[in-house]
Amino acid sequence: MSRLTKEQVMNHIIMQQPRLRAYIQSLVIDWHATEDVLQQTNMTLLKKVEEAGRVENLTAWAYRVAFYEAANHRQKLGRDHVVFDEAMAQRVAEVAEQRLEKLLTTTTAAPSGTPASATNPPPRCSS
Repeated sequence: MSRLTKEQVMNHIIMQQPRLRAYIQSLVIDWHATEDVLQQTNMTLLKKVEEAGRVENLTAWAYRVAFYEAANHRQKLGRDHVVFDEAMAQRVAEVAEQRLEKLLTTTTAAPSGTPASATNPPPRCSS
């Protein structure tokens, strides 16, 4: 895999925002906390953008960063509130990652230089 430019990494992060938000929402439940964790995730991703150019799967990398940011958030909350235990949060994250993998394997090829996941909208929830 060739090294990605900062611009390509940034574009990928921007395109992943709806999916990252949904993933984080599944981990922290509260909408306000979701926005806080997403913002912290984005800050971490931007700080580590140099590393991202060497990452084989940018989407998985972004989700892993989001997972750790959500875990940090839950740890902070744990001092004040009753929250999911870490094993439950890990299981929810695994299921979300499996669904993402399935979604990514069924997507069509993207134009050259664009991650395939960036061209497909997130799945819609049915009522």
